[in-house]
Amino acid sequence: QLYEVNGQFDKASTYYSKASKHTVNPLMDIHARLNDAKMMKSTNPKELDNAISNLAKMGRRDKYEAYRDIVYYSAGELSLQKPDTNAAIIFFNKSLKYNEGNTNYKNRVYLELGDIAYNRKQYRLAAAMYDSLQTGSDSILDKRIAQIQERKTALIKIATAITNIEREDSLQRIALMPTA
Repeated sequence: QLYEVNGQFDKASTYYSKASKHTVNPLMDIHARLNDAKMMKSTNPKELDNAISNLAKMGRRDKYEAYRDIVYYSAGELSLQKPDTNAAIIFFNKSLKYNEGNTNYKNRVYLELGDIAYNRKQYRLAAAMYDSLQTGSDSILDKRIAQIQERKTALIKIATAITNIEREDSLQRIALMPTA
């Protein structure tokens, strides 16, 4: 981690790989692999794909069953680096599926999914994701709380308007039908 902080990414990657190979702690293995994948500064997408597939394999192993939420969240983060938002959404949803009480990672997943939906102009989905956040328990949320609250307020208004428009359109279609 010190090599990473000092910008010596090659040495950091070497030591992350060593830590991953020699640890017996599954959580340390997950974080070592994730940090090693983050050290890739090359333009070779195959290396990133390899790191994502390794994390996906970890998620399927019984050894990492208790940490599947973290594994799939990590794979989603790496997918966003590609950028492949469709794969990221799949991994983030798997992370939510296997999350049994880790509020920090739930919040991170909801925040990422909310940001993706917001950027895709899926405002009702974004509003639902931001509404699912549990504030006060995560430092990442604390940094963005003002932006999240601002977006949430606007998105609720937009989602309500979209729902009203769709309901009105549906009622008008029914009104145009023959009485029989």
